[in-house]
Amino acid sequence: MSYRFSRRGFLSSLATLPALRALAVTPPGRYVRLGKTGLNITKFVFGSMITSDPAVIERAFDMGINCFTTARDYQKGNNERLLGAALKGKRDQVILSTEAIDIMWRPKTEKETTAYVLDNLNLSLRELQTDYVDLFFLHHKDDPASIPDEALEAVRLAKQQGKIRHAGITTHALPNMADYLVRSEVFEAVIPMFNFTMDAQANASVKKVHDAGLGVIAMKVMAGGLRGDKALPQFNRDGALVAALKWAMHNPNVDAAVSSVVDMEQLEENFRAMSEPLTEDDRRLLAAALERISPLYCRMCGSCSGTCTKGLPVPEVLRCGMYAEGYGQLALGREKFRLLPEEVRASSCRECSSCSVRCAYGVRVAERMERTRAILG
Repeated sequence: MSYRFSRRGFLSSLATLPALRALAVTPPGRYVRLGKTGLNITKFVFGSMITSDPAVIERAFDMGINCFTTARDYQKGNNERLLGAALKGKRDQVILSTEAIDIMWRPKTEKETTAYVLDNLNLSLRELQTDYVDLFFLHHKDDPASIPDEALEAVRLAKQQGKIRHAGITTHALPNMADYLVRSEVFEAVIPMFNFTMDAQANASVKKVHDAGLGVIAMKVMAGGLRGDKALPQFNRDGALVAALKWAMHNPNVDAAVSSVVDMEQLEENFRAMSEPLTEDDRRLLAAALERISPLYCRMCGSCSGTCTKGLPVPEVLRCGMYAEGYGQLALGREKFRLLPEEVRASSCRECSSCSVRCAYGVRVAERMERTRAILG
């Protein structure tokens, strides 16, 4: 199956969706019920991963944002502490979410045993200054086999103990996880990678889990683009990044969208996107961005897995580059890159006469791999 896109095809696909056509004239509401969790949250979920100024969090609360999310790993564990301090005294007025440790980036000696998950959850609760979280996600689950029974048992126990109200997973490969989630009696929500560059299979998977009643919060909605004056070339037209956020936020099969926030300007843009419709101008901006994005942006779809003759984990390497260049977070990208095995970090694509990896979307894999090593190695 081909996953290549064209600008004309992208515009045509949008035009065939009645719900999205309606958004051009009907401003959406700011609040939504998050699937069968029953939680009422703002359509913009405040992602604090790269937030360092507590005043931005406090301002978001004052503006009416009621859903905030973090993770145990963010900022080496300090992000939960920052969020907990900024929301102190406001706990009963917010929906608080955190994610378990992303085991993919941890030493191979660490295992998601029941005790391991519960110990980290208890630490998260202490840092967040709360007795419970409304949403708890097992982080970075791209295959059902990556969710051990002991992790599921930890979630069940945490619910019984009142430490979490609802559970879910985050994933970069929802098509692999959709059937599992629909059958699951444990998970009620999912945070999938989902943005305007995704293919029909991704759209179908989002619809499947949404129709089954799972709460859907889209992540990586900016498709690797930095919010600010150093945006990647595909987003160098004013309004393109906000259009990307609106595309995900107002998709009929998405309840809400999470976006990381650095400063007040980004906060204001995200807040505005909740109430603005997706317009024809927005569609044109996204179509132009899509036309330029293919050689640059790894969608982490996994379709290239196993095709590198050196066995390099291409999506994981390029994800580090996205943090550095797309998010503008060089330290974060370098931190993640250094967690990869030494042989991966040291291997150069220049050693191969030709690249065996063929990206379905047209990413120039060898070029992007070398770029990542140049800025992070």
